[in-house]
Amino acid sequence: MSGTLVSNVATTAAATAATTTDAQTAAQKAKLSKIAHQFEAIFTRQMLAQAHKGSFGEAPSDAMNTFNSIQDSKFADISASHDSLGIAKMLEKTLGARSGGARSSSASQKGS
Repeated sequence: MSGTLVSNVATTAAATAATTTDAQTAAQKAKLSKIAHQFEAIFTRQMLAQAHKGSFGEAPSDAMNTFNSIQDSKFADISASHDSLGIAKMLEKTLGARSGGARSSSASQKGS
């Protein structure tokens, strides 16, 4: 009977560890996705700000500069949330592969 109890405890512990690992992996992927989208928005804002620096005539007023800044910020946020440029997706793929590879190599080293 104690053999069955030990087996049940081991099975439960393994299932709990797998669930915890899956939850941690999902949380890490969600965090990576959020950060990648934030980076894409920042990058887009900077790109648009540089585009507005070029002038084809008289300098825009302070009001127009403020409007452009707000408009660029909103556009960058919307663009990043819809994966318009694909920067976030590329970062997720690249960084996810690196962190996944690091996890599997460290797991294989622990097993050795």
